[in-house]
Amino acid sequence: PRPTLFVGRLQERRKLAAALLPAGSCPPVVALSGRPGVGKTALALSVAHEAAARFPDGQLYADLGGATQDGPVTADELACWFLRALGDSTIGPATGLRAASARLRSITTDRRVLMVLDNAVDEEQVLPLLPTGVGCAVLVTSRRPLPLDHAAQFPLPVLSAADSVTLLTELVGGARLAGSDQDVAAIVRHCHHLPLAVRAVGALLCAHPDWSVRFLATQLASGRCRVLDLRYGNHRLRDRLCVPEWPVPELEPAGRAAETPGRR
Repeated sequence: PRPTLFVGRLQERRKLAAALLPAGSCPPVVALSGRPGVGKTALALSVAHEAAARFPDGQLYADLGGATQDGPVTADELACWFLRALGDSTIGPATGLRAASARLRSITTDRRVLMVLDNAVDEEQVLPLLPTGVGCAVLVTSRRPLPLDHAAQFPLPVLSAADSVTLLTELVGGARLAGSDQDVAAIVRHCHHLPLAVRAVGALLCAHPDWSVRFLATQLASGRCRVLDLRYGNHRLRDRLCVPEWPVPELEPAGRAAETPGRR
């Protein structure tokens, strides 16, 4: 998939792109980790598209399900998906993981293939998919660092304050935010500079053109509007960011129960 609107992360993009360059006797494996909503998928997709020309034999992407309510995808399913994508029809649903994994490694031995394994749960889900061909490369994203041998570990921090403001500006337009620098800075602080939260706030402002930036900043500061209760897509941020195995703290000070802000 193509990444959505992407801003900043210039240093991280350069480092990830360099880490994906094949070198030595092992294909490079890059493990990108970070808290929910920090922008791992967007960064991985951006870097993968920039590097695609270096992998003319295929670019494979799969969401491993580590950040969805439906649960993770099994490694044998993933191996079969990749084999079919590479044109191999000898492996079917009844094939065991060991055979599918061996076949995947076999047909990628002499190919230059880039794999993006998004939202991995743990290393056991990833290991059977790793190729052995030195012309291949793998970019893995996960919420926790994965102990993969020979992997380059990249913990991803939140956006800088300046990039958070840039992202919000790109989402709602500079004219909407003009003259509201302090309120904009307060809004992205309430989002803890998490790209997903900034996108949700941007979507809220776009959906309510009658709201001023000052009004939203005041609602967030008072607790009448809570970032975690905003919706982005089909889910609230609370549902997308909070998982049983990794609780996410509130993004702003506790206040009154969430309310829908009224019109000014």
